[in-house]
Amino acid sequence: MIIALAALVGVAVLAVLREGAPRGKAADSVTPEPAFEHARGGVVRTLAIAEGKLLARNPLVIAGVVLGGISMFAAGRGTRLFHDDMGVALMLFPLAGMTLIASDLAVLRGRRDGLEEQFGSCPVGPIARTFAHSLALAGPVLYACIFAAAWTITSRAFGSIGRPNFVELLTGPILVACAGLVGILLARLLPRSAASLFMVIAIGFLEGGLASERGHLKPLAPFMPTLYQPVEVETRPRGWHIVYLLGIAGVLAVAAIARHRRGPRIWSALGLAATVAISAAFAQYRAQTPARDARAAAWIATPEAFQTCRHHGLVTYCAYDEYTELLDRWRAPVDGVLALVPAPVRARPLVLRQRLPAEAISGMQRPEIRAALPFSVPRARPFVWSDDGAIHPDMTLCNHSREARCQIVLAESVAAWAVGLPIARIHPADPAAGDLPTEKERIAALGLMDSSGQARAVVALWLTLQSTPGIRGAPPDTRARQSDQGTAYTLTPCQEGPPVAWSFEDTGYARRLAERPAAEVAAQLASEWAVVTDPRTTTRQLAHMFDLQAPTLAMSIPPPTFHDC
Repeated sequence: MIIALAALVGVAVLAVLREGAPRGKAADSVTPEPAFEHARGGVVRTLAIAEGKLLARNPLVIAGVVLGGISMFAAGRGTRLFHDDMGVALMLFPLAGMTLIASDLAVLRGRRDGLEEQFGSCPVGPIARTFAHSLALAGPVLYACIFAAAWTITSRAFGSIGRPNFVELLTGPILVACAGLVGILLARLLPRSAASLFMVIAIGFLEGGLASERGHLKPLAPFMPTLYQPVEVETRPRGWHIVYLLGIAGVLAVAAIARHRRGPRIWSALGLAATVAISAAFAQYRAQTPARDARAAAWIATPEAFQTCRHHGLVTYCAYDEYTELLDRWRAPVDGVLALVPAPVRARPLVLRQRLPAEAISGMQRPEIRAALPFSVPRARPFVWSDDGAIHPDMTLCNHSREARCQIVLAESVAAWAVGLPIARIHPADPAAGDLPTEKERIAALGLMDSSGQARAVVALWLTLQSTPGIRGAPPDTRARQSDQGTAYTLTPCQEGPPVAWSFEDTGYARRLAERPAAEVAAQLASEWAVVTDPRTTTRQLAHMFDLQAPTLAMSIPPPTFHDC
């Protein structure tokens, strides 16, 4: 990605340096004949078509499209289209920058070729040529629209959920048009092509400054990045932002015309465009009201009031209305685990309710939402939810092509629930846990339960393996960490799974169980369920009950493909 960006910057620099010395008078020094000052619409249209073809084939514009495509695949396709659509405009920043430089070079083409004096005898004046160059931006804008459509289609094809907001997707194409208008205006005000390259850099710094701003000015960033965290409770005034961008585009277009003609109508048009932009900016500034903060707090604290639930037997699946597509994806691993446990366990009611992860609440940026919550959120240490007995998938689980990870995490959570292991983290992780001397101390400091050596941990791991047939043989979605002594290995869970640290030895014994017919193992476990799920029953006792051989090292170490927490 960095190499491609550096290469495209080099191309832009070379294109600017090829400008050469001017061989004619500056455009502003040429006074068109009065009879030709007002161009006919047909002439402007013909010139716009010709300039549009040149701009659409410009290597800089094509390079911007290519870099946008690279950024799309480097940053990843969307997972929640109704939230990730805001990133499309940022992916189009290379195209916008290259369009700015290319449009600036197009306006200054006559100056480079020494033809500005001849323009005075043409049937069009600089105003008409400015109109034509503005209309020629239709090509890059069309590229931006195709890019947004391609992002939506590929994201849906790879398992993303929801629909993008059409108004949000318009941000990218409008920004490409604004960048082209900046190039045209810059060429009229400062007829030096090198200025366009510096303008792109300056706009990049402006975007970065506004994007890093945490106050109410953040919505004024043209690319309008994520305003606040958590993004799920963010108020995004999409409509006002589009009006804001259109107002900026109007100011740029009229200002380029005003370079050659000034009068009441020009000043009125400029004032109207500026009024629209300023009014829309103020509307964005005032978007996050106390009422919306209170609703966001209710959305976090009482998810049941904003969710849709489906019942399958004694299992209840609940998700926020935008995420209901996920409910069917949750069923397969849950049903797989419940099919292998005894009937009394299946008779226990189970609730899977989507909830904002504790890490998102700890990182909340708006103090107004934090203050409106009905519970306190500590500032000096991480926040943890109270244990309500339900399994809580987070906002991103099962909403992308990583279906294997989704199945493992949910199966692992239901298996832990079935055997009596904890399913909710009730103690916050200590940030200094990595500095503790022993593995067991680090596990406790992370708020995890050390299940090593317990028979019920082996049973839970076996249930996870058997209920995820598409990834048979894979352990839970975990990271392997080796202790300082090098003699014990511990699997620590992802944030989405249960707060249990699984030992490598227990993982190996679970694979030994998986070598046998599932029905046979399930029947024997059902007959001894009270014993095998007793915390006092050890892994060695379970191995003796099933006459299991000690697992090999290869059976205990998880494959690298599942170290992606």
